[in-house]
Amino acid sequence: YCQTDIPAGDVSGTWSLSNSPYHINGNITIPNGQTLTIEPGVTAVFKEACKLNVQGRLIAVGTPEDTITFTAEDPNTGWHAIKFIETPMSNDTSKIVFCKIEYGKLNQGDWLDRCGGAILSSNFSKLIISNCLLQNNRVYNTGDMYSGSGGAIALDNASPIISNNCIINN
Repeated sequence: YCQTDIPAGDVSGTWSLSNSPYHINGNITIPNGQTLTIEPGVTAVFKEACKLNVQGRLIAVGTPEDTITFTAEDPNTGWHAIKFIETPMSNDTSKIVFCKIEYGKLNQGDWLDRCGGAILSSNFSKLIISNCLLQNNRVYNTGDMYSGSGGAIALDNASPIISNNCIINN
């Protein structure tokens, strides 16, 4: 039984099934110009309030038989989602395909931190979200203008391709 601990900071390269599950112990970022590829069947388990910031490119393409799972270490406290915020357009298209994204709970931070329980895309459209299951994600409204938007997916000045997904209990 293997597992890989990922500390806070920059990530890129390949997350392989043989090293799964990946335990994310702080906020992680794919830097501009770099790619993180996640192999089919990998599970990424996030500690409370940790998020994946994408400033480069994310390739998370599973298969119908081997989905990629993004989940929380504790479903009660959740994690803080996949964020594409001002991702430079010089990066190629990111792909989230045949993935399960669950237990995002956005309950702290500014308004962008409280949008998109599973995925937020703000000012970035080079993104494909397809054939995914997005379930049990939640955002909390603090009374700010946009806070609490998009229990599963939130878009702000973005037009990604979103197709054939199952979005339940968000």
